[in-house]
Amino acid sequence: MKTRFSIQILSLFFLKQVSFAQTKIPADTIGLYLEFPVLDMPHQFYATRTTGSFFTGYANPSMAQSLAMSNNLYSTAHYGINRGVRLKNEFFRKLLGSALVLGFDLISLYAPFGMGWLHEEYHRAVLTRREINSFNDMNTFPVWASYRFSQKNR
Repeated sequence: MKTRFSIQILSLFFLKQVSFAQTKIPADTIGLYLEFPVLDMPHQFYATRTTGSFFTGYANPSMAQSLAMSNNLYSTAHYGINRGVRLKNEFFRKLLGSALVLGFDLISLYAPFGMGWLHEEYHRAVLTRREINSFNDMNTFPVWASYRFSQKNR
């Protein structure tokens, strides 16, 4: 038993020594890959029973569908920003690109398909699994519209 364990540890050590890291890929050769999971069948049955119709069941996306939509938003925006910033000075190009990505990420925290929206959709997916219908308030973008409405009623 002890010899077998020693051989396994030794083989893992040698396997690590022959493995290679990913080589650096130029940034302009990386493509934009989007994912659109149309059907997530175990969840789609619960969403249909929750909302009453198969097509209105898409109002309650599954965790995989929510994650894919959020990833699509961020990867499209980051890809567009990186392709759109064209400066000759590499330092200023990276600085401007990083600042634009940071600004987009901060704004998208409160936007539909952003990180806050994704967090709330995960809660909704669990509620849909229990056949409880719900609404994500982050779909009422901009966020400040609900604040202004509450101030008028005071």
